[in-house]
Amino acid sequence: MEKKQLSKKTKKINRIEENLKFNNELVIQHNNLVESRYRLSLQEKRLMLFLMSQIKPNDDSFKSIEISIPELANIMELDIKNMYRNMEKVTKSMVGRVLSIRNLDEDSLLHVPWIASAKYFYKQGIINFQISEKLAPYLLKIKNQFTVIRLSDLMRFKSIYSLRIYELLKQYESIGCRKMDLDQLRLSCGIPENRLNIMANFRMKVLDIAKREINEKSDILIEWEFIKRSRKCVGIEFHIKTNPNYNKEEKDKIKYLKREFETRSRLIETIEDFGFSKKVILKMIADLSDIEIEDAVRSVKNQVERGTVLNTKAMLRTALKEKWKPDVFDAKKLNKKKISTIFM
Repeated sequence: MEKKQLSKKTKKINRIEENLKFNNELVIQHNNLVESRYRLSLQEKRLMLFLMSQIKPNDDSFKSIEISIPELANIMELDIKNMYRNMEKVTKSMVGRVLSIRNLDEDSLLHVPWIASAKYFYKQGIINFQISEKLAPYLLKIKNQFTVIRLSDLMRFKSIYSLRIYELLKQYESIGCRKMDLDQLRLSCGIPENRLNIMANFRMKVLDIAKREINEKSDILIEWEFIKRSRKCVGIEFHIKTNPNYNKEEKDKIKYLKREFETRSRLIETIEDFGFSKKVILKMIADLSDIEIEDAVRSVKNQVERGTVLNTKAMLRTALKEKWKPDVFDAKKLNKKKISTIFM
């Protein structure tokens, strides 16, 4: 039971550490794209956000974006056991997903797919994505009317509705308020006509969750109230302000995770000095905490310093497996002769 808990904790920390690299990645969208109407699952939205974050400010055209399947499964939080099957399902559906972009200046409405193609290379374990060229005016070299958001901020949300409402409100942060027709909000969030029609359900599944997630996980704080006409709800008024605690909490979290990551990396390097490959090391320490690893390594080093070990590699493997502590030999009352014989 203890092993399972440690394994879960380690995997959770590793996943968050892996996503630390997204802290400097930005998603820059023209406001017309932010305001567009579409229906995506949370996994599909995360995929699209990641692809958009790979676009550089000076890019003149969309380059193909290549990513390993395990890395993308981590970003989208797909089940690792079935990641190839799940990934194929998600990317295939994305190629068929269409969004509608309204351009008031042109008085036009554009229907366009998000992704032009997704090509698998099974032997290499990678996917090559190509964003639809029709999206170029909304993602490439945007000069005005755009919204910039950190990818890591967007990846924290567990509800697609929270994510969409955050995008829709973020561009109004400086104004501090935004009113939206109820039908407009439903379309922007991709809610089908036959779902969440009862206001109590809409409030519970969309508005309440969005408020909680945005206030807990993002750089803004929101409140909302119904706009009513003849006692019927026709819209929502959102109030937006900067979250004063966000930067401090983020800095503390990133500092903690970096420290954890650096400790684990240092321990891996130490074990490599004993002659193990990184692949073998990761397997040996998968279910161990940093303290347990440090204790096992120190136990072996203590015996090496005493000159009692002939096979340090074999001893370290046993020490990690049995979770030795530095006093393991005193507790077992092993003499030098026995130690030398066991690990020859």
